[in-house]
Amino acid sequence: MIEPSNPYSKARGYYGRPAEYSEPLLSPDVDPVLPACITDINLLLPKGREIISYVLHLVLNRTTYSGDEDGFTPIHARQLASVVDRRFAHRVLHELLSGGLLETDGHHIKGEKSRGYRLTAHAKSLELVVIPASLGLSAKIQRLRQRLTEKANADSPVVAQLHRDLSRFTFGPGVGAMVEQLPPTESNLQLRLTFDAFTRRRFFITRGKTGRVYHSISGMSRRLRPLLLADNEPTCEIDVQSCQPLLLVLLYPEESLEKLRFCAALQGDFYSHLGMCLEQHGGLRLGREEIKQRWTRETFGKMRHRQLVFSALQREFPELCARIDQVQTPNYRELARQLQRAESRIMIEKVVPRVKELMGDIALSTVHDAIICPASRAHGVAQIMREKFTEAVGFEVVVKIKSGKTGESTEADANTPRN
Repeated sequence: MIEPSNPYSKARGYYGRPAEYSEPLLSPDVDPVLPACITDINLLLPKGREIISYVLHLVLNRTTYSGDEDGFTPIHARQLASVVDRRFAHRVLHELLSGGLLETDGHHIKGEKSRGYRLTAHAKSLELVVIPASLGLSAKIQRLRQRLTEKANADSPVVAQLHRDLSRFTFGPGVGAMVEQLPPTESNLQLRLTFDAFTRRRFFITRGKTGRVYHSISGMSRRLRPLLLADNEPTCEIDVQSCQPLLLVLLYPEESLEKLRFCAALQGDFYSHLGMCLEQHGGLRLGREEIKQRWTRETFGKMRHRQLVFSALQREFPELCARIDQVQTPNYRELARQLQRAESRIMIEKVVPRVKELMGDIALSTVHDAIICPASRAHGVAQIMREKFTEAVGFEVVVKIKSGKTGESTEADANTPRN
């Protein structure tokens, strides 16, 4: 555990609630360059420097989960002010922008989107360090996290159950030693902080505006999740094959003939199908993972990013692409939001309650369109997922079970009885 070393530490926040522990902040080491970048003398004092580290920590660590295609992370102004004090919230962002450590997309829609921020090349060139926050700042961070968790639990009994189930997941022996031996790269340092928080049982859960649920496991590195145990049993991760393309079916009208062809492509390997189209029409051969990444960027990103993969989709499914254009005009983010709402309605409102109803006291954790559960119960969970997604999209979907131990994926057997 990282212990506080700030001489200005206070054990309590503004409302007298003590900090449970010192929050570790992963941030570029800006101390050597601050005098040249910051003009506000208050931000050069120890408290101000700590606030700067916290803001950079937010931008650096949340980009992975909530950043957009250009790497901008939305910073919720009211939440930031609840942690760093209203006197500093606007000032610190202004100074970091003026000093060349942050840049912004400048895009703000009241009640819908906060301004996005990302580190500049100069900030990225600085050494990454883990800084122990003072207990005063830590208390406010923990209070914000607790408030968001309590709100999510109060809004949905299903979310409250998922939050309780987090305590049933652990890591087996030897994982800690493996994590400690990782070289100190950015991704490995983030992994260490996630692992440390989870093993010390510092759980959180919150729900976004689209209904997506974020928590201590959903934000975990893909390298760590397969090592989880549920009730001391190895786990499996179950997901729907090509889930994001699958949900695009909901854009079609019922009478569409093209919808039948699109569904047929989804029942195979959708990304391999796109690869065949690229090869036939342009002679371009790309790997499946590269096609998947390009498809995601070109379909959900800004229209200026559309290139070969979206062109192949447009040739094969012109009606679908026309409807994508309609949804993305005037805001390209709306397509991703609609699919996340659909995903949440199926997973949180249908799949999880049905699993709990039919399979009893089973440890579950959702990872957006996937579920982690004990390996011995995986086939039963997979069947329920298949049934609910099939009901939603109107054709038989393919569900995959990935073993935590081997990492191998297998198609769930439709005839396997539920546990």
